[in-house]
Amino acid sequence: MRAGCINPSMELTGGTALYKYGAITEVTRGIYSKLKTTVFRKLANGEEFRTEEHVILAGVEEGQEVPRGEGPFLLPGDSGSVIFNENLEMVGLAFAGQMQGKFCLFTEVHDLIQDIKDRTGADEVILHGQR
Repeated sequence: MRAGCINPSMELTGGTALYKYGAITEVTRGIYSKLKTTVFRKLANGEEFRTEEHVILAGVEEGQEVPRGEGPFLLPGDSGSVIFNENLEMVGLAFAGQMQGKFCLFTEVHDLIQDIKDRTGADEVILHGQR
């Protein structure tokens, strides 16, 4: 599989190392948390909806629950960065961070593709470089 491709059978497990390259923080490493959070949003057209988003913690090693003093995973300006795993497979897109960048919310890639299908009526979504 080429770098950046989407693995349709990929499943995330707690403690997995994840990475991103952001416009501000460049390459950063974090640990996937099994924790998910519900985000409530309102679109410009007034439509309200909620999503279940995934969490990455910065400065956490496997088995730890509290971030250490290492640098941030995500800062303002990094939103939209591709999240990837050690195999360079796309895992999702970052969109928010908290706690001085120690906490990153991201939309998992399969959820992202399903949302595109639901909103556009498309049967298939192909991202650049997938074929």
